[in-house]
Amino acid sequence: MKAAIIGAGFVGKAVFHDLQRVNMISEIVLTGRNMDKIKAEVMDARDAAVVREQYGPTLNYGGYEDLAGADIIIYAALLTEAIKKEAFRIFQGKGYTSTGVSAAACRIAAAIAADSREVFPVSSVLQGEYGVNGVAISVPSVLGKNGIEEIKEFTMTDSEKEAFFASVDKMRQAAGSVGIL
Repeated sequence: MKAAIIGAGFVGKAVFHDLQRVNMISEIVLTGRNMDKIKAEVMDARDAAVVREQYGPTLNYGGYEDLAGADIIIYAALLTEAIKKEAFRIFQGKGYTSTGVSAAACRIAAAIAADSREVFPVSSVLQGEYGVNGVAISVPSVLGKNGIEEIKEFTMTDSEKEAFFASVDKMRQAAGSVGIL
């Protein structure tokens, strides 16, 4: 299974390295804006791979055209992860977050690669689920070999609904402010 990562900042590099340990991944392509940095990152990882005791995926770099045929694409460019309290504490301590985000991204990639049909909170554009249309927001979703196989709709309390729809409104406003909606 081919995986691609867009972005080689702290999160992208962490995902690139952690994803090498996901058994079902046979190839990883890294891309982004700074091709010299990306090439060096891949070359460094290739050097480390020769002393690895177990099989690892083929490691490549390139432009967006090299993402063709990727089964999994992880967008790690310009992620702002200091939204939640824990992430903010980590950010305050070291200036960025990467390890937890990488672990989550790799776990999701492994679930897709293994066709495990596990439920994860991932973003997708809702098409009537939860009464929302045309807005991307994270909801419980069954992941399998085709990505999101099914969106699970759970009953929410009134306060949960209020918070959910407030998030939907913020996402709609954010998307509108950059011309997406």
